[in-house]
Amino acid sequence: MRVTTWHLTSVFTCVAIVLSLTGCSKPAEPQTKPEVVMPVLATKVALIQRAPEYSYSGEVRARHETVKAFRVGGKIIDRYVEVGSLVKPGQALARIDASDYELSTHGVQSQIQGVRADYEQARKELERFATLLDKKFISQAEFDRRQNVVNLAKARLDELQTRLAVTRNQVAYTVLRSDETGVITAVEAERGQVVTAGQPVLRLAQMGEIDIVVNVPENQLQAIQQAQAVQVSVWANPGKLYEGKVREISPIADPVTRTYTAKIAVAQTNDEVRLGMTATVKFRGEQITAAYIPLSAVYRKNSQTAVWVVDATTHEVNLVPVVAKAFSGNEVAIESGLHGGETIVTAGVHKLYPGQKVRILENSAP
Repeated sequence: MRVTTWHLTSVFTCVAIVLSLTGCSKPAEPQTKPEVVMPVLATKVALIQRAPEYSYSGEVRARHETVKAFRVGGKIIDRYVEVGSLVKPGQALARIDASDYELSTHGVQSQIQGVRADYEQARKELERFATLLDKKFISQAEFDRRQNVVNLAKARLDELQTRLAVTRNQVAYTVLRSDETGVITAVEAERGQVVTAGQPVLRLAQMGEIDIVVNVPENQLQAIQQAQAVQVSVWANPGKLYEGKVREISPIADPVTRTYTAKIAVAQTNDEVRLGMTATVKFRGEQITAAYIPLSAVYRKNSQTAVWVVDATTHEVNLVPVVAKAFSGNEVAIESGLHGGETIVTAGVHKLYPGQKVRILENSAP
């Protein structure tokens, strides 16, 4: 197909017009992103003189809890108590079959009778030989031999009498008795079960002194040890308070919970505090002057504790390092870094960056 000169001229003319129009247009101005202002919750810092408090839930337990076991082995034929039974000193708790021990006692008694007869006969013969020795009818050596027979018979008799006492004790040990007043807290062997000597059968909590057992995290150990006052209350009667004292803190953490067991001794309790009840232990530390801020305001980065402080003029936030003194519930006491009067961010601290403008939500910073 032949292209004419007129058509080519028209095409070049259109291209020239488009290029001229493009060259005359103004360059597009770069678009600027609007500044992001982050809405935040904030509060004003105030220095307060206060004694930090720490509360933990625990269980009421007896200070002394003993394991009751038979001193001899055998088959349990009777158990006289249940969990929760109140027992007194000398009360029978359980009994094992004593047939074998009674047979042993009868056997030793029979041996004693035979040996006692031999001893009496040897002693009487010795008296006769003493008369013969005085009359020079026998030699001194013969008399000494008779004396040794008597001594051996006496020693054998003493040995059997000791064995008799042991077998009688074993018969008495077939009855498990309480040595003190207390409450049965656990039953670990049942009737018909064969137990060995020393195998746990019952657990008895002694009446009198009680402990409140709580689990303390490792970061609170020092605060618990230095507590100025300890108060205890039970959930059954929260209005009644008892004075407590830290008696013992385990030196080893629990392998599962990674907490330390603390035992709080409680004095002057009454019948309202019973074993197994749930109690609340409140520790009050030494009074300090610090800035108490919400735990949500704390920002941690690279093991450094800090807070975001809002500039009152520019409304920009700056990260200020602080030193935490103590934690109590949802509050943290700041020992240094804040001087009072600052406005700090209390929510959204992990979404901020230095120099960012913020907008404090209404009624969040008094």
